Amino acid sequence: MAGTYVRKPDLNPKKNPYGGECSWGTTEGGPAGTVDRGGRMDSYGGQPKETGQTSAHCRGEVTAVFEWQRDNIPNPDPAALTDGDPTNDTIPDPLDLPPEEVIPVTRSNASFSQTIMNPSASSPTGSCDNGLQFGPSIQSIPINSFIPPFFFPILLGWHHQGVSEGVTYRKTAGGPVVTIQVAPEAKASSQQGAGASVNCAFGIIVPSVTLLGTTRFTNPHEIQFLTGQQIKATLNPGTFSHDFPAELGVGVSKVPGSERWTIPSAFDPFKNYVATTTLGRRDDHAAGDLDNADLFFYSNRGGEGQVECEFSLAFPQGSKLEGDLPKFRARSKETKSVRPVGSYRVQTGLVSLQMGSKLFFGSVDPGNGQWRPGQKWTEAVATGFGRFAPVGELAFFQLITPNRHYRRTSPDGMFVLKHFSGSDWLNSNGLEFLDAGIPYLFAGETDVRPYSQVWPASLPGEGEDSPWQVLELPDPGIWYESSASDSFKTFLMYKPPSAGGMDSVWVPLSRHDWSWQGTAIRTPLPGGGWSAWVLNSQPPSSTFPKPEEVHPLWNRFLPYGGFKFLPADN
Repeated sequence: MAGTYVRKPDLNPKKNPYGGECSWGTTEGGPAGTVDRGGRMDSYGGQPKETGQTSAHCRGEVTAVFEWQRDNIPNPDPAALTDGDPTNDTIPDPLDLPPEEVIPVTRSNASFSQTIMNPSASSPTGSCDNGLQFGPSIQSIPINSFIPPFFFPILLGWHHQGVSEGVTYRKTAGGPVVTIQVAPEAKASSQQGAGASVNCAFGIIVPSVTLLGTTRFTNPHEIQFLTGQQIKATLNPGTFSHDFPAELGVGVSKVPGSERWTIPSAFDPFKNYVATTTLGRRDDHAAGDLDNADLFFYSNRGGEGQVECEFSLAFPQGSKLEGDLPKFRARSKETKSVRPVGSYRVQTGLVSLQMGSKLFFGSVDPGNGQWRPGQKWTEAVATGFGRFAPVGELAFFQLITPNRHYRRTSPDGMFVLKHFSGSDWLNSNGLEFLDAGIPYLFAGETDVRPYSQVWPASLPGEGEDSPWQVLELPDPGIWYESSASDSFKTFLMYKPPSAGGMDSVWVPLSRHDWSWQGTAIRTPLPGGGWSAWVLNSQPPSSTFPKPEEVHPLWNRFLPYGGFKFLPADN
């Protein structure tokens, strides 16, 4: 809903209720009164009614003043709804601000008629001007008499009638008050009969944009939505103010396919975010997406603004357009995108050789059996919801760039390098993959809550990762070198609840990068056999979690335990 313009009554009428004048010529009785033509037309004029009335003159200088009237909404004060006073059950909507641009509409008609019993008076002496620069259309009808016995037509005189009529649409600034003026005039004189009349009607068209998927707050009144919530913008090409007479039929319509949408850049808008195990992709709006009848978008940043739509209107044939019409730009109400803030702590373990045959990022304490993960992410929370409650879900997404190598002796004693291929179908190192799944599969070992991969935004969460590299593979030969050097991007992601039946997607809140590496080697002994495995490694590196607005993207998936190895070229 939105407000509308309502016409103010004229508190200082002249000779008719709307400030025009209608006067007769030299007749007794002086000025004539108003002739109401029905509807909400400002109408006045008439015909001579007594012998000797030889002229009619109608002139209107009409000023129509419209004031912006807000729609009423339920009073947000509960006490007002229970105090027994119905007059305060509603209040004017504080968000119904006057529009920046509007289209005032003026329909005006000026006409005259005169009868002149003179065969040579083939041109009228009357005139009419509707005040909108529409030229008059004049019709002259001969007055004939048929005299027996021959019944030849004998021209006795002329009946002249003229009309200047039309509708003007004008784009202009809106605001609390919009004023429309017009000055139609018509006059005619004749000894045999004359008449004149003018009438006009006014209205205001207010195109607007409505947003579905937002939430309204009161005290103070605001319209907001959360990043990741889908918003639908719909164009309303405009309706007349309540004062315009519907029976005049001078409405407008939107030209199909003329829409050009603009979304505030402060929102960092995007069309969609696709997150599957095989694809992570952010879709931004292409030109065609901004030209549809309705617009769908998500925000990725916090900010305020108005969604705008530039379009063209179709007007009735023959009407006049002013003020750069038919193009028009409609705007939504001021709307705020709210982006929560994500934070968590990172604890980093060690790279150590464990269990005699495996290389772990992390360690197992043989004394008490306590697991020490390579990375642990704790106290993962989202704050900064503004006027929203902490709603929605949190989860971790992780990307991995693995680099794994092995060396062994071949059955004939030659050395052969084997390396990580990435997957069954991709034989390449240094590529980035989605790690393990989405959301990331592993919660902290101490997490006793009934959730792990995804948890409510109202609660803290945690996760962990402990990558490892085995020392040998079940192939012939002697394995003597095993190395791993992986880097990771770990994202704290947020998905809000849907609103208004729309969708919602994941958005990134924060991120940290980390890596681990190590090489285990054993060497041949002089007397035969091999030495024990020796690990060469450095403490893992890790950045601190920082705010992140860039979505994680991937087109490859590395399932847990999904390392594949193929022979190298050497």
